[in-house]
Amino acid sequence: MIETITNKFKRTTRVAFLSTLIWGVLSHGMALFNKFSFHDDLENFYGVGNTYVLGRWMLGICDDLGKKVFGSTHFSMPLFNGLWTILAIAVAVCLLIELLEIKNEWLIVLLSGVMAAFPSVTSLFGYIFTAPYYAMAILGSITGVYLLEKCRKWYGFLGGIVLIGASVGIYQAYIPVAITVMLLVFIQKSLKAGRTWKSYWLDALYYVLACGAFLLFYVAMNQLFLAIQGISMSGYQGLSNMGDATVMTYINRIGVAYAEFFAPKADLRTNMFPMALGKYRYVAIVVLLVLLICKMIAVVKAGKNAEQGSADEVKGVSRLVQILLPTLVFPMAADFIYVMCDREISYIYGIMLYSQCLLFAFLAMTIQDILNGCACSQDDVMTSGQDSDEKATSKKAGNAVAKYATILGAVLFLLMDIVFLHHDNATYLKADIMRSEATSYFTTLVTRIKSVEGYDDSLPVVYLNEFKKSDESFTNMGELDQMQVAPFWYRGNATVLNDSGWQGYMRIWVGYAPTLGDANALAEKPEVQAMPSYPDEGSIRVVDGTVVVKF
Repeated sequence: MIETITNKFKRTTRVAFLSTLIWGVLSHGMALFNKFSFHDDLENFYGVGNTYVLGRWMLGICDDLGKKVFGSTHFSMPLFNGLWTILAIAVAVCLLIELLEIKNEWLIVLLSGVMAAFPSVTSLFGYIFTAPYYAMAILGSITGVYLLEKCRKWYGFLGGIVLIGASVGIYQAYIPVAITVMLLVFIQKSLKAGRTWKSYWLDALYYVLACGAFLLFYVAMNQLFLAIQGISMSGYQGLSNMGDATVMTYINRIGVAYAEFFAPKADLRTNMFPMALGKYRYVAIVVLLVLLICKMIAVVKAGKNAEQGSADEVKGVSRLVQILLPTLVFPMAADFIYVMCDREISYIYGIMLYSQCLLFAFLAMTIQDILNGCACSQDDVMTSGQDSDEKATSKKAGNAVAKYATILGAVLFLLMDIVFLHHDNATYLKADIMRSEATSYFTTLVTRIKSVEGYDDSLPVVYLNEFKKSDESFTNMGELDQMQVAPFWYRGNATVLNDSGWQGYMRIWVGYAPTLGDANALAEKPEVQAMPSYPDEGSIRVVDGTVVVKF
């Protein structure tokens, strides 16, 4: 029965699905079979985070629906949530290769590795409480584009904008995923011969209208749910002011997006190509440019020698322009999050940057075009008369450049897959060490609190300078600082010890949740002022019927 079901899918679809699952487990297996609970996960252990108040109305619907289906609260479960996350990405890859007509099975395996092991997904596993829903937003964005492209009927258009709009309603930062996939589909169609200027501009208009439509749908639904809930939009990350910036501000942000694509700012938290990956990424860009140049040269040569074809069909330089225009827009689309958000105000981090991995979908699509023979095919380079030998030599040289660039691209793909895999596992190793360190520190703290003279289980506890914890004996392994993807960015004493959710860590993982007293009422007392900082002797005392812990 299983064989009958699987045989209904194309072989390329099966390869994409299975290879993504395998890459996903190899990359995130440690996070699947261990529980790493840091930062937001501590505060949302039984929830999905803020929903309607942040404009994430579809996330709120998913949360409400999940509670009804399971008949329980939400739980931050690594294996259950993690598998759903990988499955959603696997289906998204299947649809993407279908959209971009990537048919070479090795290319599919290599691309699925990037899509599954990209550090943005590693970051997502750090927020496992909401990871499956965010992965569904990625899937919904790509499925929406699939409907827009494959079903050019009114209901296909409607279904596409509803799916993308709902995905934005889960997490707004995945707008760039939808836009970039649309652009890649547009470029892929431009790489083919036979496209007229009329179909070119109609396609462009179609996708511009689709973008406007899904944004309008999202905004309308957001206003509806805010009204139903009787709340106002939060100002978090500038969400309540989204779209209010001036034209000049957006022009500046577009410049930032291009700058981030070609020369990323040295910020480890937004760096999705750490370790050696940054160098390999530049090589990938060069390989992509070489392949596109080969394509464009072939297109121009073919245009000069073309004698057949539709009168409206563009050839030569005009066809080159059709390829060049959307290609120039690609860097902005891949880093569109920098157009949406002001980098100086908004906090941009790993899970917001998944669209950057679509650079490799562009590379895979272009390599597939070369493999199809589109770049230097017999149809593109016609030879006749006395100069046939010269043109044959030119074609051979062009084929050689394209061939070696294709081989280099494939090798680079494999190398990056392995390094992504290495990075992800190193990140989870860091997370495991962080977890052990935090548990040890807080267990010792609880022991010290309960051992202080005059301690009584009924006494309230106050923490002074709670975000200034320091311990000279605390291990600081600088080697781990190479992995900075959120929420695993901590260094030394800045681990969970000083995170906003540190009390949640004590409550959940150490089992200590005392009644809290009023810190302000005791902070200025002379005996409290004279206390040293933890872990020194005397840093924990009972003062006026309250256990005071001074960090």
